[in-house]
This record gives sequence, structure tokens and C-alpha cells, in this order.
Amino acid sequence: MENEKSYRKRRIITMIIMAIVITLVAIFGAIKLLSYHATDQRTVENDISGSTSTVVMFYRPTCTDCIKVEKTTKIAALKSKFNGSSSGYHDVYINTDTAYGKEKVQENTVQWTPTYMVFRNGEAQSLGKQNGVDVYQYTGKNAKTIQNIYKTLTLDGK
Repeated sequence: MENEKSYRKRRIITMIIMAIVITLVAIFGAIKLLSYHATDQRTVENDISGSTSTVVMFYRPTCTDCIKVEKTTKIAALKSKFNGSSSGYHDVYINTDTAYGKEKVQENTVQWTPTYMVFRNGEAQSLGKQNGVDVYQYTGKNAKTIQNIYKTLTLDGK
């Protein structure tokens, strides 16, 4: 009788510990999945210069607006890839605090973060028109606009 109680107690403790470990792994996995990681330079260059469209997000790790749109950005990118609405594209993240990031900021005249651009064959692609002028960058934190960029590679979703 005493052994049975002891066995049950150990089993319950083991199950609780396993549940805690699984929960922690899931939390850390979600954080890693939904946080920005600068894409390596070779991948950025290959993707931007390729014939497949590439969404580029310029960010700074300490930028409050970048942090605010982090979840929206990552979820929009994942949704678009899984539902096929974007007809296939790459997405890369450039940390503007790095030497490479600063080079890309100057090259593309990025002034603020977060900034989104779409490239194909090494050229920035128009995201749409405003007042009859092509727009090549979106800087801001509007969730709907960010979702449109990842869904249709345009500002307005059309």
C-alpha cells in the first residue's frame, strides 16, 4: 500500500515536470520562430538578385516599432507561404545596426525602420502608386499594409 502511494506520487511529479519542460520548449520555440534573425549576407544577395520576388524587411533590434510589428510580420510571412497566396517568394531580414545592414540602408536610401521593400532580379519593385508615383518602400507599422505586402507583394492587396 505504501509502495503504491509512493509510486503514484513519483509518477505525478514526473508528469508535472514533463509538462513544464514541454511548455518551456514550446514557449522558447515560439519566441525563436516569431523573432527577427538577420538573414545571412549570402542568402540576402542571392535572394535579392534572383528571379523570385524577395520581401526585405529592414529592422533594428532596439526599434520599438520593429518590435511592435514583429509578430504581424512573421505571421504574415508564414501565412502567405502556407496558403500559396504569394505565388512563391523569399523573405529576408536585414539588421540595420550591422555593417552589412548599414551598407544596404545607404544603397536603398532607407531612412527609418521598419521598412519593407520587394526585390526581383536585383531591382526594387514598385509596391503600388501614391499620387501617380511608384512607391518602392513602405515604412510603418500598419498591420493590414504589412499583411498585404507579404500576401500580394503590394501595399493595397490588389
